[in-house]
Amino acid sequence: MSWFVKASAACAAVLAMCWVAPRLFNDIPDFPSTTTDEILSKIADRYLNSPVAPIALTGSSFTVRLHEEFFHKLYVRNLALPGGSPLTGAAMIEAATAVRPRLIAIETNTLSRGVDQAMVERVRTSNAEPARAPMNFRPLRTLAALYQQRLDDWRRFDRDDKSALLRQSALEEAILRKPPAPEYNPLALAAILAEWNNPDHDQIILRHVAELKHLVETLEKQSISVFFYELPLGPAFARSRYMTTGRSAMAEAFGHDHGRWLSLDYPSDEIRWTDGAHLDERSAIIMARSLERAIERKIGSEVVKRTSSDLAR
Repeated sequence: MSWFVKASAACAAVLAMCWVAPRLFNDIPDFPSTTTDEILSKIADRYLNSPVAPIALTGSSFTVRLHEEFFHKLYVRNLALPGGSPLTGAAMIEAATAVRPRLIAIETNTLSRGVDQAMVERVRTSNAEPARAPMNFRPLRTLAALYQQRLDDWRRFDRDDKSALLRQSALEEAILRKPPAPEYNPLALAAILAEWNNPDHDQIILRHVAELKHLVETLEKQSISVFFYELPLGPAFARSRYMTTGRSAMAEAFGHDHGRWLSLDYPSDEIRWTDGAHLDERSAIIMARSLERAIERKIGSEVVKRTSSDLAR
């Protein structure tokens, strides 16, 4: 029976620690709950908890490919949502009053998806006390949270670390020295293109562009500069009804003011896609650098080159 007594005593000690610890210590880390929108929630949480960047990108899975470390001169936060809408990112920025960039670049490739209100509400209530795990089990979750924090710190790209920047530059140059990937087989895209030419999207796009116009007006009243950009697509996608309707709706809503658009210059013969629409890694590096140059041309360097320490909350 001695082993049973010892095991019972050990369990009692652990439970006692779980009861006492959260009552003695405040603000100990808590591991976030796992939800069905885990990826999107992680992007939102990272945006809210990271140092304020003067530039933010909002978009869909097309812009997700433009990793923040691909931007060497500008301090950029990528708020693109895989499977989401560029409108959601813009609405999240409008809702997050404590985390405001000075410039937003909005991707216009995906205008058939509206604002994800659940994501916006998550940001809007971010200053409120979040729901916590039951206090008796928080020490166990804290251990997991500390471990996850160490993993996140190890993975995070530190743009103030010159050696990290040099390593990233060397990695990108090695990728760029490779020849472009073979062209994607257009026959495999027939089913996808049929959806991109579906007229059912027309009214949805018009409605969402009107919603985007309202968001832009709200953001600009808060002294945030807003620009648009369109990432390159395979030729058949670029001339699809989906894209031509989106371009027409944007021109109708915002006029033909080219000052709102970021002009992307790039070697079009070197751009490749994994599926005719989403950029491969080599092309994503090319387009990130092109977008970086376009932003620099628009607003100069007095704001965008500030570091995270200059803009810390």
